[in-house]
Amino acid sequence: MSKTGGLHNADAEVLALAKEHEALAVIDDEVARKTAKVYRINYVGTPYILARSVSEGFLSKDQAKAAVKDMVSAGWRCSLESYVKIMELLDKS
Repeated sequence: MSKTGGLHNADAEVLALAKEHEALAVIDDEVARKTAKVYRINYVGTPYILARSVSEGFLSKDQAKAAVKDMVSAGWRCSLESYVKIMELLDKS
């Protein structure tokens, strides 16, 4: 998997471990998601984990929203449209 063009080493490791252990990969990178589809690896993104954490009572909606804002401030990239959808998802969680 590490030979897949544009796939970061860390994402390749996550995918390899998920494949080996038949586990769910947590990935946000588009190249990693495409690679997961090719190798038939189930995956979710960080927004899903945050929404699930809210619905399970591990985080409040405000904590999850703050986490997304912190991620964006730290360099996590998503479109404005995706950002709005994530915030709406967290409101519904």
